[in-house]
Amino acid sequence: MFYSNSLLSLHNTYSSEGDFCPSPKIGKKKKTVKKCETKTKQKKFESTSKKIKKNANLPDTHLQKMSDQAQKQAKFLCLKIETTGLIRKNGGQCAGFKDLEAHENARLICLNYAIYDKMAGSKELEKRILIKPDTFSLIDEVNQIHHIGIEDLKSGIETKEAFKIFLDDVEKVGVMFVYNKKFYNDVLKSEIFRMQEKKMMSKFRKTKMVCLAQLLKKEFFGRIYKFPEAYSRFMGREMTNENFLENMREMVLKLKIINPILD
Repeated sequence: MFYSNSLLSLHNTYSSEGDFCPSPKIGKKKKTVKKCETKTKQKKFESTSKKIKKNANLPDTHLQKMSDQAQKQAKFLCLKIETTGLIRKNGGQCAGFKDLEAHENARLICLNYAIYDKMAGSKELEKRILIKPDTFSLIDEVNQIHHIGIEDLKSGIETKEAFKIFLDDVEKVGVMFVYNKKFYNDVLKSEIFRMQEKKMMSKFRKTKMVCLAQLLKKEFFGRIYKFPEAYSRFMGREMTNENFLENMREMVLKLKIINPILD
């Protein structure tokens, strides 16, 4: 009797008892798949084991750095500065920070800042550093605005010492918030440039500075308001607290819920 190829194939697939018998090809494929799965699992296990061993062998100094970095990212700083005036404009444009003559009208006299915890919002420290004038003078109009007089500044410290304290504190946080980034950036850079402190300039440039006014403009208002009006519009109530840093903290914590950049 002759059988067609298809019937032979069908016959070979079944045993004499009528039970299904996997063909040799199918059996091989299943074994191959299982073998691949086993190899993949083995590789993953070996990779995980290597990572565990690697982390276990990390020096204490490296682990400490990782811990310090995590703590740093969990904090933010709010900054307010006081100056002797505004930067002089050249042809309608604000001068660059290297134009010391234009910045002579906007000398730094006070660094006021606080460090907060991102999750709890609690304040970890607050400092108000007065800077002793060297060659610049304080005009009466400015004195009336921020209530810092010449007598107050006589008890201040040198600009270099003030920046050393400030930049050491800035290194403890992941991000620094200011309301007017352009002005703050130019004033602070100008003072560092005036001192010819390259290391300080390098440290300052690494700082992540976020402009609160620009964030509010982008996310909500479509324009920039002065701080008291921006606060009342964003928070839905009038600003009653005279502490600028605390008001900024409230706005940052509310923004943190909305904008992931703050994480």
